[in-house]
Amino acid sequence: MEALLAQGHEVRCLVRDTRRLGWISGLGSVTIAHGSMDEPRSLLEGMRGVDQVYHVAWNSPGGWHDGFCQCLPVRRGLSACATFAIW
Repeated sequence: MEALLAQGHEVRCLVRDTRRLGWISGLGSVTIAHGSMDEPRSLLEGMRGVDQVYHVAWNSPGGWHDGFCQCLPVRRGLSACATFAIW
């Protein structure tokens, strides 16, 4: 995100828990959208008006099985991208 901001891009982050922003909270020019990959409605609202999407929240500490379980939420995200023709 820092690289995108440094290049002058507007950055919006879809986050599940706005109380746990961590290092994102130090990036003052980032817009926060509350939502989840498990909630299609919040995905659509979070992606409305954007030009590009980067999925940077991949976290599978449980190994392959946990990573595999991420597939459905990622498919939902791709579906939301298709809705707005974000490629």
